[in-house]
Amino acid sequence: MTQALFKASEYASVASTTLRNTVLFNIVHIENISKSKLNQIEDWKEYYDPNRVSVDRLKNTNQKIIREIKDDDNEFTESRNINNNNVIYKLLLRDRGDNFAYAYEQEPLGFLRHGSPQAQNTNTPLAIQLGGRLLVKQGATVQRGVIFLTHNSCNYLGIHTDDRELVDTLNDGLAKKEIDILQKQLGSV
Repeated sequence: MTQALFKASEYASVASTTLRNTVLFNIVHIENISKSKLNQIEDWKEYYDPNRVSVDRLKNTNQKIIREIKDDDNEFTESRNINNNNVIYKLLLRDRGDNFAYAYEQEPLGFLRHGSPQAQNTNTPLAIQLGGRLLVKQGATVQRGVIFLTHNSCNYLGIHTDDRELVDTLNDGLAKKEIDILQKQLGSV
């Protein structure tokens, strides 16, 4: 079975349409676009070198945030807190043909949030490791070559053994890489 590919250039001039085929992507970058780049740098520094974190970040470290609640039906319900649900993530995706595309959350996607059942212990601000597989379904909204993700339009499939080299490459030294990228974007390097 051949995998459908996504060529953003085919969609770039179209104001709004839907994805023609289901496409399997790897997630190669995740950015919290609801937070300033300066605050993102501080978040990453907290994981990279906790001894160099701003003093303001240390004063409330004993406060606990409830990230999920197990209800009577043994289902997890994400808490509605500002640190988890009021953020929007931008993803950089790569398909099997090495075509890249940006995708934005159109609604909060559980796998991108700490405390969700799909979240992994990454020891970073990200809830999942980079390199995981994301299946974007036929019919997903595409505007000017950018994909908009909803619960119904995508399935996070996690890390696949065939992608181990990619996963290791993307996640090795991730905190330092992210700090460097964000500092360059701010022009502070």
